[in-house]
Amino acid sequence: MNILICTTSPFPTGTAGSVRTKTIAKLFKNNGHEVFVLSLFPNNEPSVKKEIAYKDYDGIKYRLLKTLNYPIFFTKRYSFLSYVSIFNSLLFARETVESIFINENIELVLFYSWSAIEIEPIVRIAKKHGIKTIADVVEWPNKDYFKWGYLNPLFWNTKRLLKHTYFCVDGVISISTYIKKQYETSKKTMVIPAIIDTSSYEKGYVNKNNNDHEFVISYLGSLFPKDDPLIIIYILNELLEKGYKVKVNIIGNIQKNKTSNRFHFLVKHYNISNVINFLGRLPDDILDDFLHTSDILLLPRQNHIGVVASFPTRIPELLMIGKPLVTSDVGDVILYLNDGEHAVIGKPGDYIDISKKIISLFNNIELREAMGNQGKSQAKKIFNYNHYSVALENFLRDL
Repeated sequence: MNILICTTSPFPTGTAGSVRTKTIAKLFKNNGHEVFVLSLFPNNEPSVKKEIAYKDYDGIKYRLLKTLNYPIFFTKRYSFLSYVSIFNSLLFARETVESIFINENIELVLFYSWSAIEIEPIVRIAKKHGIKTIADVVEWPNKDYFKWGYLNPLFWNTKRLLKHTYFCVDGVISISTYIKKQYETSKKTMVIPAIIDTSSYEKGYVNKNNNDHEFVISYLGSLFPKDDPLIIIYILNELLEKGYKVKVNIIGNIQKNKTSNRFHFLVKHYNISNVINFLGRLPDDILDDFLHTSDILLLPRQNHIGVVASFPTRIPELLMIGKPLVTSDVGDVILYLNDGEHAVIGKPGDYIDISKKIISLFNNIELREAMGNQGKSQAKKIFNYNHYSVALENFLRDL
């Protein structure tokens, strides 16, 4: 089968969406399908119709179809003009899209995380040629994504458009059971969590242990509320009071907001700035070095709809490091991981519980090593993309 994947993420790298698109594409390819990727995202080019020629990535052809030149302020995800930008880009580029359908003999189109208004121009062409369509839905709108929250009409409109996506396509792949439940059961649906090519994470690193008895915790996340960064303050205070020598690396978006302001205030208040490294976002090779020299990897999450509906790509990636992962019992995490075996899974916001579990890890090197190894083994089984090969083929067959 010839399959076209349409994505708003850059391909093959750049964002979590890039990882998802690339991995799904490789899954299709390994199942014997011909795969083409059409990538769309905001840029500074003035022309809608400018494309680059086909390129090849591991046997996957891809093309960049550039979108309208709206200012970056207006192309923010979930803004009205982001919908208009993508819709008009595809509308004006319909001849290019249709030529791909015809020249490549496309039999199936997959849309990565698009709403109904964004996919409509391509769905219209697909129906004209009798081509099946499916949507890969990986997020659900949360009021915190929008200025004024529930009072913002775009929140309700986006939610409606995402639900309406279901009625435009022939089937839905969802990243979580929460999203799966949002759609009717009369059409074909399946769940594929965050998946990766685990073989690409086997880079021959040797995990290093610190010789000076300093414990290193690497926090992967932002200083935004959804990632629960304030847990770091509590954990550090607990550990320092008990006499542990510890350092925390904060890796991620450290952009200013109310939570980050409070975080910095507490760091100054408790005089712990000397044990916190604000590293920001790191290139993959440098990031790997920091992760492999850490003792514990920390990925806390708050319990709200935006998090419950998603599944972090970071979870399988961090498990593949082979160090103990500490995360939160939010969404589908406990469907795939056992607390105390594959990872430490704490209650969201229960800093006391998580701190106790981290201290138990600090006190037991055998437990740390066992959990790191078991977590990595579980990632290879559950989050390796080939694990879903048969289920995906059955899904396609039943469309």
